[in-house]
Amino acid sequence: TAIGTEENKFKGTFDGNGHIITGLYINKETENYQGFLGDSDGEIRNVGVEDAYVKGHSYVGALVGNIHGSSNSKIDNCYSTGSVVGTKTYAGGLAGRAFISNDCYSSCSVTGSGLVGGLIGELLSSLTNSYATGNVTGSIWVGGLIGTIFLGLSITNAYATGNVTGPSSVGGFTGRVYKPTGTLNMNNIISTGIVTATSNKAIGSLIGNLNNTTDGTSFGTINITNAYALDQDIDMIGFEGTNDGTAYSSGQMEDWLANITVIDTSTTLQVGINGDSSSQIGFDTTLNVGLQGLNVKS
Repeated sequence: TAIGTEENKFKGTFDGNGHIITGLYINKETENYQGFLGDSDGEIRNVGVEDAYVKGHSYVGALVGNIHGSSNSKIDNCYSTGSVVGTKTYAGGLAGRAFISNDCYSSCSVTGSGLVGGLIGELLSSLTNSYATGNVTGSIWVGGLIGTIFLGLSITNAYATGNVTGPSSVGGFTGRVYKPTGTLNMNNIISTGIVTATSNKAIGSLIGNLNNTTDGTSFGTINITNAYALDQDIDMIGFEGTNDGTAYSSGQMEDWLANITVIDTSTTLQVGINGDSSSQIGFDTTLNVGLQGLNVKS
């Protein structure tokens, strides 16, 4: 049974001090807020969850189902392995929904309906030095790292290598960037998994669906630098438009599209748990990606 419910949320700080939780098994496909922690309004740090099987309805993750937005609501220095299944929405290898996440990774395979990500189903604030390697399958808003990203935040030093599959709004890094009313800064981001959208609607090797506000009246600032996506027979960014299907004008897109660059052969990206070479990913133009296992530091 998950720690923390919608009525009685976990609050405070959970510090695992480098310990590992092994063999977590939850099979509650009709119940929300499933994970080691279910519904949280606190900080989670320094803990690994290995060989997990977590199945729930909405807000499902191996570590935590949902984290609410407060100054203390974040995940630091955590990881997960195993399998996560959400029968509805908000499913992620580490967290179904999260605000701030730093120095984390997940190798979980993830299956869900909407807002499904290899690391986080929906991200509402910032993320640094994190990655996901598991395959991800969903129905809509499906991403190798994050299912949906809301603007007004930053993502730095992050990558996804798992294959991503779904009917629409499917991206190698994120399935959807939504409600761009603020500023989104994305720097040093990589996606290398095969992306497959069964309907060929809103599919991108990096971003599946760049989406405006519902009425299309506000377009935020998007700064993308040093972004790399696997060269496959799809666009780097899928459908670019508003919720009602109206495309953005070319003038709205030009400024930030110019900031997308391919990382050159000399790049080494520092990510993950450790601050040394064991947490580096190096690659060249033939996309030979070297990944090394990481351990939670004590």
